[in-house]
Parts: sequence; C-alpha cells; structure tokens
Amino acid sequence: MSSQTPRTLRPDAPEPVRAAGVDCGTNTIRLLVLERAPDGARELARRSRVIRLGEGVDRTRRFAPPALARLDAALAVIRAELDRLAVPASRVRFAATSASRDVTDPAPLVDRVRSVLGVIPEVIAGTEEAALSFRGATAGLPRAAAPGRPDRTLVIDMGGGSTELVVGDATAGAVLAAHSMDVGSVRLAERHVAGTPLDATVRAAIARDVDRALDRAEQIVPLGGLDRVIGVSDSVGAIAAVAAGVSCARRAELSRRAWPVDALRRAAARIIRSDATELAALGVDPGRRDVVGAAAVIWDRVCARLVAAGLAVPIAYSEQDILDGVARSALERPDAGRS
Repeated sequence: MSSQTPRTLRPDAPEPVRAAGVDCGTNTIRLLVLERAPDGARELARRSRVIRLGEGVDRTRRFAPPALARLDAALAVIRAELDRLAVPASRVRFAATSASRDVTDPAPLVDRVRSVLGVIPEVIAGTEEAALSFRGATAGLPRAAAPGRPDRTLVIDMGGGSTELVVGDATAGAVLAAHSMDVGSVRLAERHVAGTPLDATVRAAIARDVDRALDRAEQIVPLGGLDRVIGVSDSVGAIAAVAAGVSCARRAELSRRAWPVDALRRAAARIIRSDATELAALGVDPGRRDVVGAAAVIWDRVCARLVAAGLAVPIAYSEQDILDGVARSALERPDAGRS
C-alpha cells in the first residue's frame, strides 16, 4: 500500500486534475487516486481492504448483512481519503464486479455508494472487466513481439467471483478476445472447501468446475501463439511470492517480474498443501487464507491449458490491473461518476 501527500501549489498554479477509481470485487474493495502529469498520471494513493462482499452470494444471490456492514466501514474510509486528496465526485469511477453482477438486487450497494460517495456505481459486465484489466496490466509495457505484427498478450485476472481471460495487442492497447468465467476463489471455496489444506476430493471438485469453464473460454479466447502472459490479482501475487521465496506481503515488489510456468505451478501446489498456520508463515493475508487454496487450483488449471496450447514464454505478475484501468478511465473522463 502506498500513498503520497498532495504537493503545495503556488498561488498562480493551475488546480491539479485528480481522479479516482474504486474496484469493488467479491473479496476486496480497492481505491486508486491519480493526478494528471506531463508523462501521463502520478499515483497519489492506493488502498485495499478485504470486505468479502460476495459472502454467500453464489448460493443466495443476495448481499449478506455482515458483508454490507463491512462495505459501510470501507466506504467511510474511502470517503475520508477522497476528501483528504480533494477528489471531486465528478471524477470518481466506482466499478463493481462479479458479486454485484450475481445478486438479484444490487440496490443495497448502489444506495450506499451514492449516499456516501455521491457516485453512481457501475455494475460492469465481465467483458468490460476483462478489458479494464488488460488496459491496467499492459500500460507502459515495452513491445514483446517482433515489429510489424500484433503484440499478443494474455492477461489472466483471477478474482474472488470470476476469472477473466483477455488476449489483445498490448502495444496498440486493443482487445482481440475476452471472456469472463464464473470461477473465482471465494465462489469455489464456498462451494467446496471446508478447511485447509485442500484434500484430493476438494481439489478434484474445484478442478472440474474450472476445466468446464475453460472448455467454454477456449472457444472464445485463443491461448496459443502468445508473446506475453500476465497474471493479476492478490492471489496471483501470493503465488508469485511463493515462487520468488519471499513473504506474500511483499508481492508489490515483484510486479512485472516473470517466472517459468513450472515454477508458478510448484508454488501453487505448495499453497494447496498448506494449512492455516503454514499459510500465515507464507505471509498470506488473514482475509485470504480460507480462499487462496481454491485460487491456487484455478491458477494451476489455467496454467495447464496454457502448456497444452504450447506456451513458450514465462508468466509475469502485475500489481497493475483492473483498478488501474478504472482510475485511468476516470482521469480521462472529467464528468465520470457525476450523480
């Protein structure tokens, strides 16, 4: 987590243009505040909080009262941060993803966000979630492909309720194919996981769900001929940290580093074998220890498909993801989020 204190302005200096993105996912709500700069954007604050908004949603299709109470607390913190950094509501974009798509009535979320932040939240479709993840993960990357052909990049966004696969030309910033799978760490942990470590029966049940989803995804998103693969989300960061031999709490230091697929699969296997005490020793956040094993199985199955498709490049982890895509889009839309 990082933040910066706003700089002091000269009396004749123009007012800084600031914007914020909020990514409200199934497990975590996150805030990113940007300021327009000559080279694009300067990061002022990045905040993250586990709220498990998707608690029970896969089964009930309703927000649970305890989850809404956690949302209330998080929104108050976000409101204070927006006030501190003088970000107007007209330049805040609030994107709600999988859990908010799944509920039959999103009004409890919409009403709270509008009341506290003065912003109308967007419950975005899975394909838009994928496109925003692609934009955030690939911003500023050097070309990986030979000149004259598309820089084919796959971004894997492994969230709490869904996993997005998106292939595009990273240099051009163009999405070529995208698909959102209803398999995420919270969703599958609630369906199948009773404790840690995951036993063989649980692993097999999660793998079946993921493989069925991948069968559909591969009809839309081609997994062969890739120049680069990037994984995003805190769960991917945890797997990368285990592969790197550092605490999961230090995952931000690993952003845009890459590892051979076998190394990442070994790291996922270690997480799957770990009990709660071992996960704590690895530095996994308390709010993720009950779901990170399911995430590791999802990751392993996606990696297996990539290997079968002839993967010939290492896989990178990126801290930049959908949140960055949402915040950058808010910075470019002066009236975004006005209620």
